[in-house]
Amino acid sequence: HVPDLIGALIEMMRVVRDGGILFHIVPKRGALPADAHRPISTADNFNKAYTQKWTPETIPADVVEAAGGARGHIWVFNLNSLKEAVRIAAQHAGGEVEVIAEEDSDTKVSNGHMLAVRIHKPK
Repeated sequence: HVPDLIGALIEMMRVVRDGGILFHIVPKRGALPADAHRPISTADNFNKAYTQKWTPETIPADVVEAAGGARGHIWVFNLNSLKEAVRIAAQHAGGEVEVIAEEDSDTKVSNGHMLAVRIHKPK
């Protein structure tokens, strides 16, 4: 639901202490029937939203429409695309991430991808 995913991840990385952990569960592609036909979001998609600083007010109408409206999922993930988004954010933030746990189907509800990363801030 976050238009500028990379910007949001950068902010999360900023407020987490060095060595801290970010834990994510994002919906699987088929978690909502409306998302099942949509393509997986790519690094180009994430970077475009970041460089254009998308907000709920400025996100392109075609993206909102593809998401099924303003309350839909803007991004469609698989585990690899989630890891790519986190890697891109770390690169922009000047730090690194270390994957410490991942699940293609989360063990909580099984309708999401889980990724836990340790944040390594620049020295």
